Amino acid sequence: MNGESSRENQTKRGNSFTGNPGLRIRLTKKGINQLKNVGVKLLNEKISHLSGYSTDYPFSQPGLEGHVYLKDVRVLRFTPAQISVVNFLPPKFIVFGLENMAISLAANFHGTAQHNLFKVDGNVEGTINGLTIALTSELQTTREGNLIVKVPNCSTIINHSHFNLRPEGLLGPVVKIFEGHINDVVRQRIPIMFCSKLQQLIEKNSPRLFEKLSKTTFEDKFDSSTISETEMMQKFIADLIHGLYMDNSHIHSPIVTYDYFETQQRGEIRYDTDYIPTPFYPKFMNVPVASDRMLYLFGSDYLFNSMLFHAYERNKLTLMLDNSNVPPLYRRALDTSCGGAPSSDLLAGICIATTFPNSTTSFLLVPHTMPDFSFNGESAAVGLETRILSYVHSSGRRHQMMVASAEGQADVLLHVDQERMWGEIKLNKLGVHLHRASVAGIDPESVEQLSPLAKTFIGPQLSSKLQKGMPFPLKGQVKLLDPRLRIDEGYVELATDFILNEDVLREKINEAFSKLEF
Repeated sequence: MNGESSRENQTKRGNSFTGNPGLRIRLTKKGINQLKNVGVKLLNEKISHLSGYSTDYPFSQPGLEGHVYLKDVRVLRFTPAQISVVNFLPPKFIVFGLENMAISLAANFHGTAQHNLFKVDGNVEGTINGLTIALTSELQTTREGNLIVKVPNCSTIINHSHFNLRPEGLLGPVVKIFEGHINDVVRQRIPIMFCSKLQQLIEKNSPRLFEKLSKTTFEDKFDSSTISETEMMQKFIADLIHGLYMDNSHIHSPIVTYDYFETQQRGEIRYDTDYIPTPFYPKFMNVPVASDRMLYLFGSDYLFNSMLFHAYERNKLTLMLDNSNVPPLYRRALDTSCGGAPSSDLLAGICIATTFPNSTTSFLLVPHTMPDFSFNGESAAVGLETRILSYVHSSGRRHQMMVASAEGQADVLLHVDQERMWGEIKLNKLGVHLHRASVAGIDPESVEQLSPLAKTFIGPQLSSKLQKGMPFPLKGQVKLLDPRLRIDEGYVELATDFILNEDVLREKINEAFSKLEF
């Protein structure tokens, strides 16, 4: 760890107590209706082609008891719901309804009675009209911080149904006698079948969906295939994000209002080999109750400060500049210079050529304290305090030239488009102070010439890499529409509408149905 302890004075970066989320995601009524419309469309497609379902049920009549096995239950025709609705029901429920569906089914059956003394086979075909389903889901958070969906209630209403039995063999006429009773049983079993399969579909697949969203990795979003030895800043970022991820686990169950539901997530950015948690916690985000857009994301400055803490602790913020990793355009700036050197040279004001002619220099930038990131209500900024160790390379040896410090502030400009978020860094304050020098020709006034090294090289180079940005976790599945960023005190807000990629979601629904137990 560099400089003073990064655990000191952490209260300015976050709370000393836990309880507040670092990330809040709000899905509004407008947003969930978009999900519902696409989901119902794809569900209708799937239901209309369902086949292969099997079930069984007992029956009992005076003097006759047995069992009926239905095999290869298949949908012949399906009329989608005339009305589909979804509503938030505080404090924790979401109610989904499909009204007035019609479905025609066919199946093969095998019946036994009187302890398998009598057996009969055949087929059955019929129609259910006016089928209405109301399903209540509840969002829960597990002890591990995962979000799951439970279905505590599912009910159905059927206006009319009738099934024709076509039994085979000598017992066929006897079975037809019980057709009315069998219709009553089928009228009860089919709705139970629909509810149980919807419940299974939701409860078994929601954990897998939310588990994928509980951890956002950064390294796989960054293209490191073009890194070369001279691309110093790209190598710096590649090392910075190696093993870096955001912990999106849920610290509380979601908040459900009549207008939206909102998650409460940890939002801690750390490395996958870190065993020490961030020693501070998110501050309270005083977010608005807006629900005009489909989706809102509120990110605390804790996200960035937790990342900076772990990067600082792992010495990933140290930067070495020398001829081996600086792009050719800037190598001349590291040559020793004196007197009539062009004013464009970054070291033009530091004359050491008399002592070390035809030599090169290098700079090691070591953070003195952990950088401090903040959203201040209008913009984002990061405060920096860095030690600068400068060396001159001559006759195969490295000589320490000076020790200086730099204090400054950089504005962080965040941007967003339909698929990614990216940033820019602009240094607006930078002061360089000399602590000691071991080479003649270096004084406090001349060392101030190092400021352009940051303003014209380090800052722009880092900014150019950040401008590549990072795609959103659901890229390819969700496309944002007119996303807008707004910075408030202590957090940034992303408000957007969205459209769903139906082809990708259709594949996921097909995969989910393939795992249903029929």
